[in-house]
Amino acid sequence: MSASKDLILSSKPYKYIWILLIGACIAAPIFLHLDSKPLREWDEARNAINAFEMSQTGNLLIKTYKYQADLWETKPPLLVWCQAIGFKVFGYNELAVRLPSALATFGMCLFLIFWFNKHFKLSIIGIIAAFIVITSWGYMHEHAARTGDHDALIIFFTILALFNIFQYFETSKDSFLNNFFLFFTLAVFTKSIVVLLILPGIFIYSIYNNLTIRTLKNPRFWYGMGISFVVILGFYISREIAEPGYLKAVWHNELFPRYLNKSDRYQYSQTDFWFYCRELKDWQFKYWFPFIFPSFVIVVTCYQKTLRHLAIFISIQIILFYTIISNGSSNVWYDLLLIPLCAIIIAMAFYKLFELIFLSLSMSRIKIAFIFLLLFSYLFYEPYQSIIKKTLDNDETSAQVMYGYAFKRIENSNPQLKKFSIYEPLGYNYPLVFYKNIYNQTKGYNIENIDHAALADFKGYLLILNEQLSKFEKCNLEYKIILNDPFYTFIQLF
Repeated sequence: MSASKDLILSSKPYKYIWILLIGACIAAPIFLHLDSKPLREWDEARNAINAFEMSQTGNLLIKTYKYQADLWETKPPLLVWCQAIGFKVFGYNELAVRLPSALATFGMCLFLIFWFNKHFKLSIIGIIAAFIVITSWGYMHEHAARTGDHDALIIFFTILALFNIFQYFETSKDSFLNNFFLFFTLAVFTKSIVVLLILPGIFIYSIYNNLTIRTLKNPRFWYGMGISFVVILGFYISREIAEPGYLKAVWHNELFPRYLNKSDRYQYSQTDFWFYCRELKDWQFKYWFPFIFPSFVIVVTCYQKTLRHLAIFISIQIILFYTIISNGSSNVWYDLLLIPLCAIIIAMAFYKLFELIFLSLSMSRIKIAFIFLLLFSYLFYEPYQSIIKKTLDNDETSAQVMYGYAFKRIENSNPQLKKFSIYEPLGYNYPLVFYKNIYNQTKGYNIENIDHAALADFKGYLLILNEQLSKFEKCNLEYKIILNDPFYTFIQLF
């Protein structure tokens, strides 16, 4: 097949139909039921609280929790800025919290498709890579594409940074170098130093291709790095001046004490070197994991010129990124960048096999496209329908996140009831804090927590998680059930 014609996007009569169809198929598992579940515990809910308070105070520099400087969640505020804007546009709801992550994932998928089409007339590789990403449970799970966490947004900027520095290495065009520093800076403003983990791979690749000296001699490299450094340093210094103690909190929560698990403030999991390999194999990348290692061999040995360079560049990133994260403290989402990187390698391998088998035959483009669609459908039917089923599944397993459901049900069934209490919330319940803020500060409610000692004199409406009912019922109080649910009970005490 000629490299001057794209198999999918070169047919002008059907080009835009294909774009709409592919875009819709990619968008479905990302956006469907995006706001159907209540906010998740820990990071998503904490980010939502930061964004809500920022939208109320207008303080764009300092993230706050209970309107005090937040020295626990110390990441820069780009995600929270996006969520605060979302609150102004869509209201105070789950959609506004999660939309930045969903848009970042969708944008990354479209970028891969159009990038491979623009530079190689091979949109097929981008399409396959995008579908591998959206059919990976690890990426479509909590903390990534469909929740209000930092990871999807930083991965989007990281992928853009990587592809731009690769294009700079290939073309020596300063515009790509400028783009690299732009997206690198945006990544830092999303999740601090995490993006620095791609720098060893970039450096090793530049040595491998004898590009290091040429890059260091380019004044634009130093200009870009200088501007990026000044912008980033300016934020951190401004934040420290505005709220002393911030840099110390960043040191413990984001830098070497966290990586080495030596922080005097926090304790993190520490696992063996193969922890992330098992995670990818067992559930995060389960369907595609068997293809990773054969794909490495295929793309490095069968491609030529620029595509081979790209394969080597991404392979180096995968190996070094995995090595770095596997030698520090661990968490189940630290490896998420590996999913789109491995998806690109696998997509390139699949296309090469398709090219070797079918494109060498004397067949019309229509027949080749038809064969591709059949193979594509066979390959992705099972993982795609599985991820759609997961997307549409609203079943919950944790009572901790059910306050959002409960508040909405109380609001709908008893619209005049504006005052009730919550019986002893469990632990650090950030979803509860968020929903209480929304209802108390924007909807005119008066929702308070009540402890066990205050029950004897309490009269009024009370929301109780069912797992706490046995303790409550020992008080032998007279009450009437207003609403019931497998996770909670709403009652009136007399």
